[in-house]
Amino acid sequence: MRTQLIISLLLVTILSILSGCSTTQQNIERGSGYTFRVGYPEIRLSAIGVITDDDQPIISTATELIINTFIFKNINNERVAEVLLEIRVINKETGALYNYSETINVTDNEELRASGLDSFQIQKNFQVDPGFYEVYATVTDNNSQKDISIRTETSIPDPANPSVNLTSILLLTKDAESAADGYYPTTTYDVPAKMDSLRFEFQATNNDSKDPLMIRAKLIRFATDTLPAQPMSYNNYSVGSLRYKGIDYRDNEEIATTTRRLTQPGSVYIEFTYPNLERGNYRFEVVTENSGGEEIYQARDFSIKSNNYPVLSNVKELAAPLSYLMNNKEYRELMSIENPRKLKQEVDRFWLENIGNPNIAKQVIQKYYDRVEQANKLFSSYKEGWKTDMGMIYILFGQPWYVDERVRRMSWGYSYDVNDFESNFFFFKPKQRSKYYPFDYYILNRTPDYFNLEYRQKQLWLTGQILTDSL
Repeated sequence: MRTQLIISLLLVTILSILSGCSTTQQNIERGSGYTFRVGYPEIRLSAIGVITDDDQPIISTATELIINTFIFKNINNERVAEVLLEIRVINKETGALYNYSETINVTDNEELRASGLDSFQIQKNFQVDPGFYEVYATVTDNNSQKDISIRTETSIPDPANPSVNLTSILLLTKDAESAADGYYPTTTYDVPAKMDSLRFEFQATNNDSKDPLMIRAKLIRFATDTLPAQPMSYNNYSVGSLRYKGIDYRDNEEIATTTRRLTQPGSVYIEFTYPNLERGNYRFEVVTENSGGEEIYQARDFSIKSNNYPVLSNVKELAAPLSYLMNNKEYRELMSIENPRKLKQEVDRFWLENIGNPNIAKQVIQKYYDRVEQANKLFSSYKEGWKTDMGMIYILFGQPWYVDERVRRMSWGYSYDVNDFESNFFFFKPKQRSKYYPFDYYILNRTPDYFNLEYRQKQLWLTGQILTDSL
């Protein structure tokens, strides 16, 4: 019950529509969120409305299944997982329903392990009528009989309508390290830094105008807080600072601007490709105008994060979250090491010198980094989930016993005594989530009174006692 409670309250689902300053700028796609629950299969989803060459509207879905969340059973000397994927596409105006289901078998063998594949996509198209749609994907692990669902929305213009229109923007990425060729749809707001290029695809319709259609595209980068959370016993973030705001949409930089002139009528397929980008938060936006001068706007927001986000897979990614167990001087020295081999030696030395027993150290390390990856999926937003205030508390103290959520306020309890100061943490929202600010971003109410508590909790980790004790 506690797992279900915290996930239902805290999972960051990036499904809302974000608006810019103009009231016309409301069509911003951001991909789906994560569906992390301990012991459950994991699924991600992208759905975009497109128009085929013969003017047929379709909903194109890409469902990503995460292999290491499946339960494998031994069958005929092989470890096999069996999952059922079900997709429902529902017209929000007429209620028309389109279904798809497929049973998928995955064999854990040498070929799979050698490929390094941690997920795979099932891409399906649904022939539909123009309109607005809800899309649901459900995956059931037949070996555990546990299922989980995810939802997103999309729309598709009527190709027979003479007015100018733009479809939603599809973001695709290419992984130079993968054996798979070509571009694949990105299902979340987050893009791992290992992707060596990004491609944006959309369509413009112009069936009636005799004038050329001007398409203006722009890639923008926003100012963002990228630092790990400050200690619990520090002062609260100052109002107006970037750490308080998290992301500042008013402070942005134009990375690229392009204008294309379309002369042919009908539906025109357009794509833009960019090489790998620096880590940060971006928006790719497209603007045109209809014959009446009204602005037509579409955009895709995304964030470039760590190399294999949300998974930790290289030594730099493993070193970074140690900020919550080290003092500032130790952490600065650790992160200044550029040689990967030496950095790994220092990370290993840190754990072994503190804990002493290699077997206990191995268990503590596994527990710590499991929580870091879980925090990435639970609290991911404009920055890595482990860097958020909630991510820090989750990593150090684990899942709260209960959660009390109010308007712009939330408390996490690690005791049934609500008056026990050291067993309860209080968070507040600097901004209410809205079409202008799409993140459920909470800040811890810091106080110097947390100093002793924070010190004791770090010692539990550094001595290995975290395996048998907690708050």
